[in-house]
Amino acid sequence: MTNAEQPPIGQPPGAAVDAFSRRRRILGIFVVSLLLPLAVGAGWWASRQALISPQDPLAAVAERVIFEVAEGRLGRSLTFNAVAEWEQAPLAPTAAAGTVTSVGVADGDLVDIGDVVFSVDLRPVVVASGLTPMFRDLALRAEGPDVAQLQAFLAFEGLYEGELDGKFGSGTRAAVREWQDTMGVDDDGKVRRGDIVFFAELPARVALGDDVAIGVALTGGEQTLWSISDEPSFWIPLSLDQRTLVPLSSAVNVTYPDGVWAAHTVKALESPEEGQLHLTLEGVDGEPVCGA
Repeated sequence: MTNAEQPPIGQPPGAAVDAFSRRRRILGIFVVSLLLPLAVGAGWWASRQALISPQDPLAAVAERVIFEVAEGRLGRSLTFNAVAEWEQAPLAPTAAAGTVTSVGVADGDLVDIGDVVFSVDLRPVVVASGLTPMFRDLALRAEGPDVAQLQAFLAFEGLYEGELDGKFGSGTRAAVREWQDTMGVDDDGKVRRGDIVFFAELPARVALGDDVAIGVALTGGEQTLWSISDEPSFWIPLSLDQRTLVPLSSAVNVTYPDGVWAAHTVKALESPEEGQLHLTLEGVDGEPVCGA
């Protein structure tokens, strides 16, 4: 599913547990219709039948009645709501501290190197690629893998042509100052720990944390960004009393604003605690439902 096709996302309340250990879900609701077979076999349809005049009963002897035999399927259609579920996992926490002054992304957006996700105290927080989180300010004479990641970012932006040696020298400082000028912040050549958030994999589809909203104060270290799966899983919630209504491998049409996706049921999971049966959906030839 492309970003443009993705439906509006409603974010359920999160449980009050440690942000680094929890996983969250983003849910969307769709309408689905199922064609359920009643019987399969030979059906008889009259393709042409002579009109018989009641005044001439002998005409029925001479006139032939022609039928056509065809294979058909009798069935009924049921309509339910389906749930689209995007799995979420925490990304590196943001070190920026202060008041959120702008938000540059929405839930479900795809971000890449150089994108501004939000700003704190009018200072942009920018996405870059790297495994080492931003744990300190970076300035002249700093050394380490985080400096090498910064240099790679500046090189990607076309601002740095030196070696990616992990040593913050005069060339790195000049590139930082030029980058800061494009960001509209003081070009002092010092990168604050909250200026960049490093992602292990980019591009990434993201959702904002509960703490990211204009006017909210951050202390640094909050889980402000989550990665979400590109393709959602689809399932139909049924009450336990409805478990016999829908057999596995039933054909399903999932309606969305721009059309219909073809799918079928592949698995049933019973949840006695919720009093529900979850029917998992799959697209054509095992593809994602929203890619069918």
